[in-house]
Amino acid sequence: MITKIIPNPNVNSSRKLDENEQYISNFYSFVTKLTPETVSIAHPYVKCRDFLNDVLIFSTYIKKDIERIYGFSLEINKNPIDWGNPQFLIKYEKEEELNLFIKNLYYLHQLEDFYEISKTSVENTNFNNIILITFSSFWVSNTLSLSFYTYILRCLSYPLEGNLWKFINNYKITKKDWHGKSYSTLNPEGRLIEDIIPNNLSFFIQNLPQIIEQNHNYSYLQFYIETNNDYHIHDQAGFVSFLLYHYKTIFNNIDNKNNKICPADVEVVT
Repeated sequence: MITKIIPNPNVNSSRKLDENEQYISNFYSFVTKLTPETVSIAHPYVKCRDFLNDVLIFSTYIKKDIERIYGFSLEINKNPIDWGNPQFLIKYEKEEELNLFIKNLYYLHQLEDFYEISKTSVENTNFNNIILITFSSFWVSNTLSLSFYTYILRCLSYPLEGNLWKFINNYKITKKDWHGKSYSTLNPEGRLIEDIIPNNLSFFIQNLPQIIEQNHNYSYLQFYIETNNDYHIHDQAGFVSFLLYHYKTIFNNIDNKNNKICPADVEVVT
């Protein structure tokens, strides 16, 4: 089935957002479903995944509009999002990155099998460079799970080989310096997680459902929430900040640790 995307008059897509440059060219928006065959963006497309955390936590936990975070604003009741059956529109600037995403979807399905949740599905739309994905509500149960999910989505557009985590931690890209000279450097997704203790990342992946349950009230963000420090919420709500600065109390409270083989340790063969 081809889903039709129609313009949303309630969304101002002309406002410039303050976003860092991204190596992978995909842009995301949660979906407002209009009919079984038609959808619209619920907010402007974003390339910074932290804005998606903002949409989730302000809509479902803080329950107030986003006035302005790095140029991003949202009236949470204007464009309803079905959190029980969440969907993204993902827009690609490069066809090869979309093709890699489709090819590598197995890596995500492996994680979803591990968590015993429904697998992410992909539908075409009336735009060749935009896909609609439908995914389990597990991924939007918390900003930790959502940011981890969108991180995986972005990683799927790399030419993955073997173990996803080993690949992302080692894959080099070519960039240019101020003088236009080319140099080799670690890919941005690898750089994002390079300071995380590897055993902590594995523990996080293996025990994510229990960690989400422990983090249901966002205890480590409460000071920022109570003082309306929206920028700090934006900067700290994702899984990377959690694993760098905030993990110890919640990790220590996990009693029923998962003993299944962690997908982070499994090499995928497709």
